[in-house]
Amino acid sequence: MLNFWPFYIREVWQTRVRGVQRVALFGAGEHTRWLLDVVQRLPGPQVSLLIDDRAEHIREVKGIRVVTPQDADRRAFESIVISSDTREDDLFARAKQCFPDIPILRLYDGLPGGPYEKQGDVPAGIDTLPGLADTVNLETVVGVASSADTKRRLAELFNRMDPDPYARRLADGYGRGVARFGEAWKYVDLWSMLYAFGRLAGPKRYLEIGTRRGHSLAAMLMGCRDGGSVLPNVVSCDLWVQSYAGTANPGPTFVAEQMTRLGLDAKIEFLRGSSHEVLPAFLRSPDAVFDLITVDGDHSRDGARTDLNDVVGSLRLGGMLVFDDIHHPQHTYLGDVWREVMGRRAGFETYENPRNNTGIAAAIRYRNC
Repeated sequence: MLNFWPFYIREVWQTRVRGVQRVALFGAGEHTRWLLDVVQRLPGPQVSLLIDDRAEHIREVKGIRVVTPQDADRRAFESIVISSDTREDDLFARAKQCFPDIPILRLYDGLPGGPYEKQGDVPAGIDTLPGLADTVNLETVVGVASSADTKRRLAELFNRMDPDPYARRLADGYGRGVARFGEAWKYVDLWSMLYAFGRLAGPKRYLEIGTRRGHSLAAMLMGCRDGGSVLPNVVSCDLWVQSYAGTANPGPTFVAEQMTRLGLDAKIEFLRGSSHEVLPAFLRSPDAVFDLITVDGDHSRDGARTDLNDVVGSLRLGGMLVFDDIHHPQHTYLGDVWREVMGRRAGFETYENPRNNTGIAAAIRYRNC
């Protein structure tokens, strides 16, 4: 017989807990083990902490730390979810007593008392997203990326950025293409893909390897703003080489100030150094899960492969990974690197366009495998 409860949890998690980035579970018993098996496969908030009065006897569950209410770091979560199908009323009252100023959510409110049937494996397909109501597919992202409206918005953006020959060339190219071909011009590149995903999906956390003067970052942030979404938290990793590809690379302060001037002042954490040295330790944090990731850093064969392998596991279900320059004349092997890395991974919808500019590849995660 099909176990109904994982599907019930899926619906509750995507409705009652929707819009929250990080939650703590109150309770660390067997129900929590089962609940984590379900929700860790779903889009939505990350479980960052477990809270239980018995924390001295239960140190962690499925790799997530257990603490007492007194030791809980309130900066680690925005809401609390009660995790019990037998003592929900008691735990809810205890949580309210300990955290009166934090939203506390119940999974089984209004249902007859448990316990409920939780035996057996989590059903296959529990993590399959049901459609555009919950995520966006690549065909839709590419459709928005290739539109004339997107090119007009990007041309406006790059013309407003600090004077830079590269940005001016992009803005001029977009303007001439739209003027000549109108809506028939189906051109797609890194900046249009990032703008489109920002506008459609409103990512909450964004990781970027290779920021330079902030063109790609600005394109994504403006997409979020045009889509009516709150600007995401950003992690930017770059070597900040002073003269990169023949143009000035002023550094993090310049990028942050430019985003502010554009009205795109998201919270940005800058990681300075080689992605191969600073990212692995950073990505070991339980908070290192992202809705959107751009890899546009080390263009050597081994370096690009390492970057992709390092970050792909940190992509949230429903999130998009973007890889630039798959048809760059000086790095013709990057398309092979992309296919090598992504070809070994199930659960991704992938896209390649080697024709426009220097080529762009992307993948959206539709299932955890």
